Amino acid sequence: AIASKASENAQATQSLSSEDTNKPNVIKAPEADQYAQAAQQVADLKVNPKSAPLVTLTQASALFDIAKTSEEYVKVAELFTKAATQSEDIEAVAQGIAFRNAAIAYEEAANLSKNPGALWKRAADSWETFGKANSVYLINAQVNKARVLRLSGDRVGAHKLYQELKRNQASLADYKDLAQQVKIGLVLTAPVADTKATKDRKSTRLNSSHANISYAV
Repeated sequence: AIASKASENAQATQSLSSEDTNKPNVIKAPEADQYAQAAQQVADLKVNPKSAPLVTLTQASALFDIAKTSEEYVKVAELFTKAATQSEDIEAVAQGIAFRNAAIAYEEAANLSKNPGALWKRAADSWETFGKANSVYLINAQVNKARVLRLSGDRVGAHKLYQELKRNQASLADYKDLAQQVKIGLVLTAPVADTKATKDRKSTRLNSSHANISYAV
């Protein structure tokens, strides 16, 4: 009976038109309201306290996908932070993901805000907390914190952190991508010479086409 059924299935498969077999399986992305409903359903779950961080993490992830305003991203970041600190029993990996996602959400909020100063600071603080949560994440967290400081306009703070990372070359040995980011960061945040010194150095250039270039010291 099994062999007979298999034969029927094979014949049915062969009878499919080439048009049907060539159709791609298109999976539609969930709508925003579906994410919102899912987040609410997760929030309404009654779970064991030990599972609460994972529930909050799931809720925050769903809301992150539909956030559009600075305020919404702030709420998401606060949820991720809550997930990371909700229980002492939370697994290190889950806690790390929560702190990292909180930092990313604060960055999104800062990018959309008219007054992003405080939000950039929260993002930088979240990256620092991410690094402290587990030494495995430390270098990644420091490089990202330096990047956030640079984006926020704190070139001095960013440059100082990049310099500290460069001095600790051994820690960057296994992270080529991060090491490259540190090199780029040092260039982007290098202090600019004062007007007179810059003018003196520029006068030694071959022509005046470089007049608008600021040379790092």
